[in-house]
Amino acid sequence: MPGFVSDSGPFITWARAGRTSLLRQVVGHVFIPPAVAQELQPSGPPRAGSDLLQEGWIQVVALIPGALPTFPSVLGDGEREAILLARQMRSTLIVDDYPARDFAEKLGIPILTSLRILAQCKHLGLISEAAPVLEQFVRDGFWLSKAVQEKYLKQLGETPL
Repeated sequence: MPGFVSDSGPFITWARAGRTSLLRQVVGHVFIPPAVAQELQPSGPPRAGSDLLQEGWIQVVALIPGALPTFPSVLGDGEREAILLARQMRSTLIVDDYPARDFAEKLGIPILTSLRILAQCKHLGLISEAAPVLEQFVRDGFWLSKAVQEKYLKQLGETPL
């Protein structure tokens, strides 16, 4: 697979926590569609930090026109384009939003989430514990129920916060 395709949500989560260097170490080069690039622009809503697109590891790729699936109405433009680009490139999609994940999986697109990336950070020894990073994600707006947080941390051999 030629790298990863991402929606804006994971970038926003990792940037708010000040951890995009960890994200980059795990996923390397990432492709995004134009709508995601627009969502990450510093002139847009204050979400992901100012220079993410200037760091060189994120590349904007235009979509090839073609037949479009019927998307669920809850998906935004960035999610729709990211799904289309991942399908076009036959790549793994990095996405956290459940409706987008669910729809992409129904199209046969492999999914990678921020939680799986965080677990990989720990397994690679880039962090000693996932709990503080997860806590920062949640503090900064990443929604995850307490029950899921606890289950996730237990699976990583950590004590829930």
